[in-house]
Amino acid sequence: MSDAASTTKCKVCGGESYYLCATPNTHGEISTIHHCRCRACGLVFVGNAITFEQLGAAYATLDTRSYYREVGETEERKFAASLRDLRQLSLSPSGSLIDIGTGNGAFLLFAKEHGFQNLSGHDIPGEDTAELAQSEIPVYKDFDYTAIPSSSFDAATLLDVMEHVPDPHRVARAIYRILKPGGILYFHSPSVTLTDRIMHVIQKLPLIGKIGRVWQQGRTSIFHLQNYTPRSIELVLRQANFDAIAIRRENELSWPVRRYVKVYLCDKQGLPASLSYLLTPFLYPFLATSLFNPNKAIVSARKPASAGS
Repeated sequence: MSDAASTTKCKVCGGESYYLCATPNTHGEISTIHHCRCRACGLVFVGNAITFEQLGAAYATLDTRSYYREVGETEERKFAASLRDLRQLSLSPSGSLIDIGTGNGAFLLFAKEHGFQNLSGHDIPGEDTAELAQSEIPVYKDFDYTAIPSSSFDAATLLDVMEHVPDPHRVARAIYRILKPGGILYFHSPSVTLTDRIMHVIQKLPLIGKIGRVWQQGRTSIFHLQNYTPRSIELVLRQANFDAIAIRRENELSWPVRRYVKVYLCDKQGLPASLSYLLTPFLYPFLATSLFNPNKAIVSARKPASAGS
């Protein structure tokens, strides 16, 4: 795939994309990731055709326990904000809630600790959900969501899941099916930002192009198959027949800014680590503000109350 020859169609709107760059992949069987952006809806996505088997091989290389330990404090803040949002959307603690892509079940366990009673989870076979079993929270496991009964839940959550799925439309249709009429879809997912678009330009420049490519490698990858724009999110949800769509965007960082500068700029470019102290104040607005980098979309929608079962 080359810049001129790329005709990859957008997985959301079917529009033509343009080629951003290629980056190496060190997880699983695929050696190179091709990054693309849709000209019509703005979706930034991995252009490779990736199978479930290849995704499984990539995820098998991760140390998920270390990851969950590292992001624990950030995750708790996200969980608390999510429960506040769900309450504002009129989900009561007695309402039925299913967490899709629940992983180690941390959100469900947090919700249970905070009074929510009717909880379920879903993940792919092989995911360790033993802690949920100990807490008597049922978990559905399959690759295509058919194990989940139709019209059974008042709310479905996907906290940082929609960026991982090969087919966003398929997931949206599945969530619509399993929700009761009037049910709530609520999710968080990475969003394309002004900083991303600046980096898309930098990728093409001599001398400093590597900075933009390293940035993109951290934004879309075999683990993050797409970053959405508000337009692309709305297209996915409208095509699945959701209404009352609300999208807000915020800045969310898992690390302090200086650590991002050190790891993704100094270390990757072979620059002295001490330079991170000088660069961080300059780069802070581009990384840690919602003006330049509202990198998380927080989305809610409803299955119409008039929808049939």
